[in-house]
Amino acid sequence: MSKLLAVCVLCLFPGFLMAADPAPAAAPATTAEAQQAAQMTPQAPPLASLDEARSLADKVMAKLVSGEVGSAMELLAPHFPVARNEQFGLSNRLSRARAMVSRRFGPTIGYEFVEADEIKDTLVRFTYVEKRETSFTRWLLTFYRPRDAWVFFTVAWDSNLDALLD
Repeated sequence: MSKLLAVCVLCLFPGFLMAADPAPAAAPATTAEAQQAAQMTPQAPPLASLDEARSLADKVMAKLVSGEVGSAMELLAPHFPVARNEQFGLSNRLSRARAMVSRRFGPTIGYEFVEADEIKDTLVRFTYVEKRETSFTRWLLTFYRPRDAWVFFTVAWDSNLDALLD
């Protein structure tokens, strides 16, 4: 195994790895820029309820664990308020990480919903476990409700057993 691959595997599993950059992208400076950013993302009905956000998270997880990262990102795109090029970057990082994990720990054999952690009516984090023969991946899909609808905020993954058992 190359040194780079060994470092990537170590980075992926012992600690918390955010798929999206931790700092949010700067907001468009003008209304025209905001309209242009909105045009980059397909439109869909807003996620009006927590149940709708959970349903979307379930669909995204089904796509992720079946290796359809691009399809998972297409489901999220209308509810992910960042430019399409940032969405493509996240999709590429997810694809590379999943390929590395599959080579190291084998194919996915299933997944389960674990819990939903809510902060009032503002944030919710859905936790899932993806199962493999010799390891697991904890997935965290977070949604944010700034006003009347839920938007996708971030996805993160790791193998933190202690965090699952707390």
